[in-house]
Amino acid sequence: MGLQTSFRSFFSRKRTPARSLDGQTGWTLPARALKLLIDIAFAISVALTLVFVIVFVIAIFIPLDKFSISVGDGGATRQMPLTRSLVLFVMGMVPIYLSGLVVILRALRQIFRTVLIGDPFQPANIVRLRLLGSVLAFVTLCGWGSRMLVANKLALGAVEAPGYGELITPALAIVITFTLAELFREGARLRHETELTI
Repeated sequence: MGLQTSFRSFFSRKRTPARSLDGQTGWTLPARALKLLIDIAFAISVALTLVFVIVFVIAIFIPLDKFSISVGDGGATRQMPLTRSLVLFVMGMVPIYLSGLVVILRALRQIFRTVLIGDPFQPANIVRLRLLGSVLAFVTLCGWGSRMLVANKLALGAVEAPGYGELITPALAIVITFTLAELFREGARLRHETELTI
């Protein structure tokens, strides 16, 4: 009973922005730095996505007959023709991967804004966290599957096939993201119940 009362007290408090060390209301220096990093990463991701979309369109019309790639086979090196299917596949997957990164960073920016104003337990953040986890899973599977396809089909020996162990860390990140979404959902529910009782 005491623990539940503490939860209700926490979620019913008036939300205020973080305070700096000098006591002035506003974003702290670490918060400002983190927001700046997220904003910069978001802008760079958007720019790179547009660049690689343009490169993909250009690659459709570039003749590749005279191009090849060097592939190491044990101690020897051999030349492999650079096929159009390989180039278009790689150039097509890069914008897809970057687009997922843009979605993830955009969701983080929106969540971070609610944290900075002292009101993170919003229903919208639950949706954003679930979207973040879903896109993270999609990007991880796309990256892993693309390397597997290139290694085994499109360019044998050009790249090393990925192992299943490489999926462990991304899988943990995805689980943590969905767990945070459930924690935010519970926080939003408790805050809503508290507001109804006031």
